[in-house]
Formats: sequence, structure tokens, C-alpha cells
Amino acid sequence: MPEEIKNIPDFLDPHAEELIARAGWMVQGVFPTEEHPGPFFSYTIGLHQRGLSELIVMGLPLEYGHQLLNDIARWQQEEPVDATRQIGKHTLGRWPMPFHLVPVAPEQVSDMVGRAIHRSRGQASFSQVALPDRKGHFPWEPECEEGWKQHQHIRRAVH
Repeated sequence: MPEEIKNIPDFLDPHAEELIARAGWMVQGVFPTEEHPGPFFSYTIGLHQRGLSELIVMGLPLEYGHQLLNDIARWQQEEPVDATRQIGKHTLGRWPMPFHLVPVAPEQVSDMVGRAIHRSRGQASFSQVALPDRKGHFPWEPECEEGWKQHQHIRRAVH
């Protein structure tokens, strides 16, 4: 666990803990700032206690990221997902969107998902939700738009 996270209490604020107790997880949205530029991203907190990987998605407006992560979390509870295969389509706004879950090492996302890492006492695993560009190409495919690759910022390629 990174040093800056070690001294944080094992619980979150009361509102966050209430959300997790009621729903089983919560989604944390993160905005880019001048100090920390980059794409919007969202991640789950609490799925670890249900035996699931915490999820992270990058490059989507927060309302879409929240919707997508909440839906995938619900699906995973109903039927565990093989993280190495495309698992279906989700409709974001008006657009059907296929996606992959890409396992990532906690140290590759520790600078982004500290609350999830700390709440799980460093035991959580993580999967990044990978989305295709406008033409249907995923970030690891050569045809994928370069700007989308940067926006998605995949931490580890699919095997």
C-alpha cells in the first residue's frame, strides 16, 4: 500500500459508508484539475468485500461513468464475468457500446483509486473498463484513434 494511503482510517466518511452498506458499493467520480490534468475517471469502492474486482473507467463524463460502473457491478453480482473477454454491450445515452474488462495491477492505479485500496486494506483487485473508439476499435487495436487511446489510458493490455 502506498505510504500516503497508510495513515488514512479504514473507513470512509459516514455518507460513503452508508451508500456501500445499502447498495454494496459506491462509485467515486474524479474531475481533472490544474494540478492533476487528465481525463475524467470513475471507480468503485466496496466491490472487494463482495469478492469482485473494483472497477475503473476513464475518459467518460462522470454521469456515464457512474451509470456504466453501477450496471457492470450489478451484472457481476448476478453472473461473474470472465475479465479477459468482451462481455457485452451497454447503452450509454443513445449509443450501444461493447466493452472489455481489463485486469490491472493495484500499483498501476494506486495514484487514482486510493480510497478503494485503503478501504480494502490493500487487498482489492482492479479491472479497467475498456471502451472502443467511434469506429468500434479498442485502445490496443492498431486502428484505434490515437486520441481515444490517450483518453482511455489503458494501464495493461489484454492478454
